[in-house]
Amino acid sequence: MPRRQGYALLIALVAGTAMLAAAVAFSTTLLSGPRSAPRPSAETQAAARNPAAPAASGGAWVATWTTAPVRAEPGTENGFPGSTIRNVVHTSIGGEVARITLSNLFGTTPLVVDQATVNTRPVTFKGAATVTVAAGGRVVSDPVAVPVAPDSDLQVGFRTPQGGGPVTYHPNSHQTSYLIDGRGTFTTTNWRYLTAVDVRSERTHGAVVALGDSLTAGSGSTTDANTRWPDVLADRLRAGTGSPTPASRATGSRARASARPASRPPTGSTAMSCRSPGPGRSSSPSASTTCSSPPRRPTRSASWTACAPSPTGRTPAGSR
Repeated sequence: MPRRQGYALLIALVAGTAMLAAAVAFSTTLLSGPRSAPRPSAETQAAARNPAAPAASGGAWVATWTTAPVRAEPGTENGFPGSTIRNVVHTSIGGEVARITLSNLFGTTPLVVDQATVNTRPVTFKGAATVTVAAGGRVVSDPVAVPVAPDSDLQVGFRTPQGGGPVTYHPNSHQTSYLIDGRGTFTTTNWRYLTAVDVRSERTHGAVVALGDSLTAGSGSTTDANTRWPDVLADRLRAGTGSPTPASRATGSRARASARPASRPPTGSTAMSCRSPGPGRSSSPSASTTCSSPPRRPTRSASWTACAPSPTGRTPAGSR
């Protein structure tokens, strides 16, 4: 065969092979159809529904404050219909993203909550502004982008449009919170429905658990001063890791500048950073400070968690 004819045949074979490969690839694409994108995580979907919630944030969830639900608040069989509850809690660690836990543990009817906020930032639950918490149940909110400073007061508010009683609460918190209704604004040292605030933290990966009675919850400490012994412990932990501690607070001493009302702590528990307390939820937990007052006879015991402490206490039943 002449050389020219050989080259021509070789070129024809190469061209034919290329065309065949292209045809196979095209037909495969038609048969398989478009690839479906991977389904986003539930947290990412919640963030898409709520612009205030970040779609992604580094770090792990760590509780900056928790408290134990102690019992049903006397005289609240019908709950607080049409009222806004504003709980003030003291943080232990900080973060840029937060979520809250609401408990209806002692309620005998469903609890409806709407217009929830953390420091005025709107909070959603599975993308919705309204959530119903079953009797005996609890609910965790979607993450919300809100700066949470360590060792600072945080306001968590929400409205209860209809009754949901009796109210699950922690009395004598040694922290001033508020109840707002058609008659006006009333102060209280009860924490109502709120049992935990978590933050996303890249620096903190765990928490310290404190077990104790009413002293751990703050018995004998000054209202709104955040001088429970877990608060002092949190100061020391922050100082040991180089985290800022307010100059107004003497690390390792009783001086602290924050906020919380005091009242004699009967039964309840207080919390520090990490999740909800252990078994003794109806016992009398507390956070104490290193005050010089004579030790009080412990009432029942309860467990707490903290990375840097948070508040807990009691208030006369029914006080506002």
